[in-house]
Amino acid sequence: MRAAPRVWALPRVTFSDPEIGSGGLTEEAARSRGIVVRTGMAQIPESTRGWIHKAGNRYPTFHRAVEAALTDLAG
Repeated sequence: MRAAPRVWALPRVTFSDPEIGSGGLTEEAARSRGIVVRTGMAQIPESTRGWIHKAGNRYPTFHRAVEAALTDLAG
């Protein structure tokens, strides 16, 4: 018997300027399911990508990561 697909884990993206993308649960959704999470955020203009794509730095853009606190995905 095959397991039902975990549709909450599907990545999605909108190709715009700046780009919008996500995959998995949001922090709020994970916490509402009782998952203990860790979060991290990095501002794009302060990253290498921000330096390369200077034109895109006119927007307040960032990367945000949410992971289950009991895992070690971020290293």
